[in-house]
Amino acid sequence: MAKTSEVKVDTATAPSAKAPAKQRAKNKRVVKRAKRKARAKRGPGKRYSKAEKAKIMAAAKKGNMTGAEAAKKFGISTLTFYRWRGPVRGKRAAKRGPGRPRGTGRVSVNEAEVRRAVQEQIRKILPRIIKEEVTALLGD
Repeated sequence: MAKTSEVKVDTATAPSAKAPAKQRAKNKRVVKRAKRKARAKRGPGKRYSKAEKAKIMAAAKKGNMTGAEAAKKFGISTLTFYRWRGPVRGKRAAKRGPGRPRGTGRVSVNEAEVRRAVQEQIRKILPRIIKEEVTALLGD
């Protein structure tokens, strides 16, 4: 009878059906960890002076760029681009017309006047409604 030899297989390096999934999960963890470290090193972010902002916005306007195009060209985020552009757009909108008046958005209403106006409208249409209903019931 032949003696079988035992072969030790290192399960960490041995190929298996689950290896690709495990490797992908490991790669994801590695990438996530690297991004986290990069964010920690980067700090709060670059601060741009008013002159730099104006220069970037002028170039973007001249080139008729979208937020994504400006972000790629100047190395800023699209959110930053649109945040900077916001006040510029607001000034342009102000030139077009008055728009919504500034304030709290609340309108003061005299309840007594509103009540009086509603009652007056009801007095005007109620007789007609009553007449139509009575006519419909009696089948005249």
